[in-house]
Amino acid sequence: MADEKVALEVALSEFERMCSARRVDIDESKMSEEDRESFVDLRDKLVAAICEGSLVVADDGTPTYTPRSGEPITFHPATGATFMAADDIKEGKNVRKTVAMMTEMTRSKQGAFATLEAHDFKVCLSLGQLFLA
Repeated sequence: MADEKVALEVALSEFERMCSARRVDIDESKMSEEDRESFVDLRDKLVAAICEGSLVVADDGTPTYTPRSGEPITFHPATGATFMAADDIKEGKNVRKTVAMMTEMTRSKQGAFATLEAHDFKVCLSLGQLFLA
């Protein structure tokens, strides 16, 4: 990567530390082929964000993403309220459900994710999918 601020090996280590702090099982040998492919896509997108310096993992494993335009977004641990945030959303609206849960998890205002550029939204969505799977 041309604009790499964090070495790939360090970024992978940071990703693993973040997952460990959030009790996300990243053992690919336990995953189905479909789950492994999805996981690898998420991991690669998040590791790239760490490499570019837009995703930073705090000492306690808490990730903060800084979009190209806007304020940093910190992803706090999911709680029961995180899952209840999606209760009123119709079946089949999976992105809306994930965004509602991410909004609660990040303590953001309603609509905050809707204003992000596509690249930034996709990184945040990847974090949400990783933590809520």
